[in-house]
Amino acid sequence: MFMKLPPELEIRHGLPDVDIQHLRNLQPLEPREKRLRRVAAIAGASILSVAVIAVLIFAPILLSEIARIDEFVTAAGAETASVFVDRLSGLFIGALVVAVAIVSFGLTFLIAPFEPRFLNSLDYADIERQQDEAEGEANRLMRRMHDVRSL
Repeated sequence: MFMKLPPELEIRHGLPDVDIQHLRNLQPLEPREKRLRRVAAIAGASILSVAVIAVLIFAPILLSEIARIDEFVTAAGAETASVFVDRLSGLFIGALVVAVAIVSFGLTFLIAPFEPRFLNSLDYADIERQQDEAEGEANRLMRRMHDVRSL
């Protein structure tokens, strides 16, 4: 028959799931104005890159559509200039959406922090010390419980 041990006997009892205390105490390395300038530069570059990618995606479509025009009569049939412009604007919006997706994928690498997210050797030493303390406490409790019998 199994008996439930108290939570004090768990080896990793009391350890935090994620240690973010050191991140709260970090101060920025650069002044606020420089960081704001960098954010503005990244925003401007991303808007410019979205526009460039959208034009690069849309240019072949535009050329193929212009090649189909024969005095506003396309291969699909006769259509007015407003219908043709509406169709081209819809295609450009689609190219713009694809460009935003590409740029947002690239921006994730710029926004992500560059500091390592893994534990260093000092953190492992601290965890090992806490584990040793927990094992010592578990052994002490087990010695006190040597005459406890399961029912």
